[in-house]
Formats: sequence, C-alpha cells, structure tokens
Amino acid sequence: MTELGYLETVCLAHPVLTLVPGPVGISAIDKRPTSEPVAIGELGLRGDIQCNRKHHGGVDKAVYVMDSAEFTYWERELDTELPYGHFGENFRISSPARWGADDAEIGERWRIGSTVLEVTGPRNPCATFGYHMGIDRWARTFRDHGRPGVYLKVITPGEVRTGDTVELIDRPGHGVSVARWFQHNDPADARAILAMHDRGDITVAHYTLKYLLAAVAREEHA
Repeated sequence: MTELGYLETVCLAHPVLTLVPGPVGISAIDKRPTSEPVAIGELGLRGDIQCNRKHHGGVDKAVYVMDSAEFTYWERELDTELPYGHFGENFRISSPARWGADDAEIGERWRIGSTVLEVTGPRNPCATFGYHMGIDRWARTFRDHGRPGVYLKVITPGEVRTGDTVELIDRPGHGVSVARWFQHNDPADARAILAMHDRGDITVAHYTLKYLLAAVAREEHA
C-alpha cells in the first residue's frame, strides 16, 4: 500500500448549528476538531450531522475531505486564519508535496485507521457555504479555484483519529482525478469512467454518475 498522507484533524458538527437562509434554515457546516477516536459507519462519523439531507450527507457523501495545502492557499488569499472545520470538512489531510486529496481518482479506495473509504467525487460549493463564509460570490470564487475537496463513501466501517495514516489500497486506473473532472467535465473522461462502471470494475456514486452521463449527452447533441 502507498502512504498518501495522514489525518491532520478529524472534525464533527458544532453542537450549536448555524442559522442560514432557505427552507431548512439551519446548517451543520461549522465543524470542530476532536482528538478522540471517532467511529465511522455507513452514514459518516458518529457525532456528525447534515441538516439538508437532500444535498449533503448520505451514503455517497458520508465524509468530506480537504487537503491541508488548500487551507494554506486560502489563508494566503483571504489573509486570515481558517480554523479546523471552517469549510465544513470532516478530515483535513496533510499530504506530501505534488499530491493532494483532489488528485485522487474517482473510485479509488483509502485505508484510514480501521476503515476503508472510497472517493466518490467532488464537493459542489453551495449558497450555504457562501453565507457561512460571509464573502460576496464566495461559492463562485471557491469553485473557480478548481480544488473543492472530495467526498468519501464508507466501504468498511471502523474507527479513525487524528494522526492516522491515509493509505492508498486501490486506484481504478482511468486517470481521471476529482480535480480534473471538476474543472473540465470532459466527455472523454466521462466515457473512461463510465466504461469501468459498465464493466463492473467500479460503482460510480449516483450524484457523480448523473454529471458523467450529462457530459456525454452534451457531446452527442452538440
């Protein structure tokens, strides 16, 4: 197995939820770090919640991960310190130079602690994120940077804690990283992933599958 990095922190929802505009009215985007071991099941970390289950959480978005290098970038851009969990991340991973969480291939699997987790796709920044940050057009600014962090599906439940190693145990080999797909939505990349999905080599998460199919359809009708 290849070591990709380690968990710099593990974060759970703050007990006091954030009031936000919209039909739900509250959000658990504000996460806080814990040094204690945390159990992970099918729907994510014990003690964490998602208020808007239509767009957040669920089996395919059980854990949200960002790379530590991205916070270094945004702290420089925003000229402010960004505390752990401020972007809603459950894990912040410290990785070697020249690799980050967004460079993971869609469908690759990691071992962290006693768990096995699968990369399902990118985060799509929403209006709630912008409201939480209090920065005009923040969702667009974050999206344009092109490294939004990744969602993980829990393959093997278990336990994690800060300091655990992140190990690569399987990489599909289609060559399409989360960042590459998020930035380009290339139909050729979509076909490469869909071919593996159709053969049963990987199972693409539903929220990612619909975008892959849409990219192919756009090319066919161009």
